[in-house]
Amino acid sequence: MNSKDVNNLIEKLTAAEHAYYVLNKPIMSDGEYDKLFNELKKIELENPDLVFAYSPTQRVTGTPDNVFEQITHKQRMYSLDNSESIQDITKWIEKIEKLTDNKIFPLTVEPKIDGLAISLIYKDGLLVKGLTRGDGFVGEDVTHNIKTIMNIPLKLKQNIEGEVEVRGEIFMPTESFEQLNNQKINDQKMLSQLSQLDKKEMTAEQVKELRELRNEGTSEFINARNAAAGSLRQKDSNITAKRDLRLLAYQLIEHDRQAIDSYSDQIALLKDLGFSTNEVTVTKDIKNVESELNRIEENRNNYNYQIDGAVLKVNSSITQDELGFTSKAPRWAIAFKFSAEEQTTQLLDIKLQVGRTGAITPVAVLKPVNVGGALVSFATLHNPDEIKRKDLRINDYVIVRRAGDVIPEVVSSIPERRESSSKIWSLQKKCLCEEYSIEFVNDEKVPRCAGKEKCKIASKEALIFFGSKSGLDIDGLGRETVETLLNEKIKETNLNKSENQKIENISDKNINKLIKELEKEMKNAAKILEFEKAALLRDQITELRKNLIDKRN
Repeated sequence: MNSKDVNNLIEKLTAAEHAYYVLNKPIMSDGEYDKLFNELKKIELENPDLVFAYSPTQRVTGTPDNVFEQITHKQRMYSLDNSESIQDITKWIEKIEKLTDNKIFPLTVEPKIDGLAISLIYKDGLLVKGLTRGDGFVGEDVTHNIKTIMNIPLKLKQNIEGEVEVRGEIFMPTESFEQLNNQKINDQKMLSQLSQLDKKEMTAEQVKELRELRNEGTSEFINARNAAAGSLRQKDSNITAKRDLRLLAYQLIEHDRQAIDSYSDQIALLKDLGFSTNEVTVTKDIKNVESELNRIEENRNNYNYQIDGAVLKVNSSITQDELGFTSKAPRWAIAFKFSAEEQTTQLLDIKLQVGRTGAITPVAVLKPVNVGGALVSFATLHNPDEIKRKDLRINDYVIVRRAGDVIPEVVSSIPERRESSSKIWSLQKKCLCEEYSIEFVNDEKVPRCAGKEKCKIASKEALIFFGSKSGLDIDGLGRETVETLLNEKIKETNLNKSENQKIENISDKNINKLIKELEKEMKNAAKILEFEKAALLRDQITELRKNLIDKRN
């Protein structure tokens, strides 16, 4: 076995990693990759002189002596100035136009990843150092963890002599973040079980698992950025290697050479060198910029990573050099910030909500706060276990998240801001219908009304669903109509003014139309629902029909 054979194996494995993690187009099966990897590992064990720094087997190296060593950046890592409207962008363009005779357009626009800035140093094409941004002047050495990130090349695809620096953002894909947090929940349960065992009676495997859980930690992460940061800060690269971290590269600095002509050319070269890059659009005017910003914001929840805005850059490297930097940021770039999808507010109360199946869900009543461009006053709490696990208390300050059209949720409390007025919440014994108790069925985490479909609130919600677009889409049978006509006070003569008004608003024409719809759907109910549910529903529809006819007459 010689170095040529080893390098052939390394090239095959590296090509497979690039195809899978960068191009998203696998060229070999997991089984084939594992076979080649193990073959290479065996050769290296038997021939220590054939272990090369760029070998895929060298990605995970444990904990080095110089972990988190403070190192000064060769070139400062700046932050960006922010903007929040197209007017701000226009003012920024007008301002920098006065500083140069060159044209400002074209400008590039790309999604702004909510990740961690990183600096990668390559010497003669080999990765030798990975530094965090730190304060911009000095960063921390996280090379041991950077090497575990599978879409970061240990060796550049093109040989570049001397030293080059690649900058980018480390992130954790949204799906991987959700999987990690689910694993953390399972780890918490396992840790609790293992901690209760007598140490003398534990097996060697249980002792090892307990140690690993304590070393790695079982706390959930608030968001994907927090998860990526926590993963990169691990002393042991074996832990980081288990986490799905990725890099999107956005800058190539060849310190001893002339800059590349444009930013878009720089992105193209980064791709050729083996890096994943962001999608960059070159715009020709402010109208084009606005259109691209709107497109990115509309699709913000379709990316596989969290974004919190967009980044605009002057494309020409010559113009960038002429514009230069302020004491804090480059003049040739600016961040466009979208409305935040996470905010801090106060948990005023916890109310219960009964669904159409009798399931009872706790709902957070919040001090109204703007999250992701919408005013949020309520958020889901899923089930009582979630409230206990997150240690949520009434009057706590909490972090609320909203993504797109997804129902807002309370992510966590902020115990550091907890006041003496905070109160521990407990689940009441009676359902809101006041007729049946609340019960837990089998191992379900969601409590239910013991009355099931007989619960008058669940019954009402079932009828509302029946008439909705998700059900049979019965024209005229909306929530307000159902709630008005099922109200027992309808049959009384001493209705108050507002109740009379609600009923009067249902015109004779609408009543006739709704009666016909109800009569037709009564025949269809049994075909769609279980027999018992259909019978209950027909009883409800019959009552509705009677109330409608009484009103018409």
